[in-house]
Amino acid sequence: MGKVDYFHVVFQDGKTTFFPGEVLNGTVNLKVNSELKLRGIRIEFHGVANVFLSAGDQRRKKPANSEVYIDLVATLYGKVPDQAGENPVLAPGEYSFPFQFHTPGQNLPTSVEGKYGHVRYWLKASIDRPWRFDITSKSVFTIIEYVDINRDPELLRPCQVEKEEQYGFACFSGPLSVTVQTDRKGFCPGESIAVSAFINNQSSCKVNGVEITLVQISVYTIKAGKRNKRFLEDVATVKRDEIRGSGDHHMEMVPFPIPSLPPTMISCSCIKITYELKFTVYVSGFSAKDLILTIPITIGSVPYQPPHQPSAVQPSAPPLTPPPGYSEDFQPYPGAVLPSYAECVYGGAAIGDENDAGEMSSGSTFTPMYPFVSHYQFPSSASQDTAAALEPQPSNSSKPPLPS
Repeated sequence: MGKVDYFHVVFQDGKTTFFPGEVLNGTVNLKVNSELKLRGIRIEFHGVANVFLSAGDQRRKKPANSEVYIDLVATLYGKVPDQAGENPVLAPGEYSFPFQFHTPGQNLPTSVEGKYGHVRYWLKASIDRPWRFDITSKSVFTIIEYVDINRDPELLRPCQVEKEEQYGFACFSGPLSVTVQTDRKGFCPGESIAVSAFINNQSSCKVNGVEITLVQISVYTIKAGKRNKRFLEDVATVKRDEIRGSGDHHMEMVPFPIPSLPPTMISCSCIKITYELKFTVYVSGFSAKDLILTIPITIGSVPYQPPHQPSAVQPSAPPLTPPPGYSEDFQPYPGAVLPSYAECVYGGAAIGDENDAGEMSSGSTFTPMYPFVSHYQFPSSASQDTAAALEPQPSNSSKPPLPS
């Protein structure tokens, strides 16, 4: 870049993951090898959701729908835009310009890089030079929507679904009935879903195994809600091929690990993200078709906190900082170890656009980071039985408990 050896944004303590309401601190670092005339050095703070008509590289595409969350600019050195007077000159040397931004306190949507759109937050520093192109540097960071599964009792209860299918002629063949249960409906990445199932096969068909799949459902809204794109993606799968044949099959407390994923997102008007657990029973025989059951799953950004929390232990990673809104004398999770972070299971995405001429960014891709429980203690059957016995059930529930 001629007179500029480097120009980049540095986050304080390397922290690049934030909850809404947190303070974002850092510096813009610059090294000049000869006198540099400029109008000013500025930093912009952006947050936006964009939806596109087609998949693929989004860097040169025009959004079909957008929602702006943050659009701020500050001058760190020199003149503000349109200010009169002499332009300052920087002598050769190294410079560091500190900055601070307060992220908005409302529950912002989570950073997401999706197939047909994204929710993205970034800082962009620029050197405004008279009669020349600006030099810019972009740094993208992660915002995490605050989704606390512990605040909704319904998400902490076991969930049970049932389905029955008749194969062949009813007078010669009985039904195939399946009951599936999860230990709860709300989880944080890094935790595991405990999946149990009871298969009662009285039909003339045979079971050829079962498959458990976590499905992410993304809905992209185009043109102010007049048109939607719905995209389903299988996130992870667990197969149990040993469940075969006729008769009864009992599958108890199979762990289903949840990878690093964005939490369930409903606060964005452009992109909604939900999850479901799909349980597939593979069937072969006359007029057979696979039997599928689904359970809605909420992915949170705050991990499950048991009713009787054990004594505190030291975390193995820097603790997650809860967002504001709690008084200093109120601790929502006393003694709890909050998770560290892990890169999204889907990997990174290109972050450049047509406004990045003269960019000196350290990288051209970005991978969001999400809360991740590193050492989850999977519940035992005994602890689940105790929890189920203590858990109040809805008065209108008529379903029997899963057979043991």
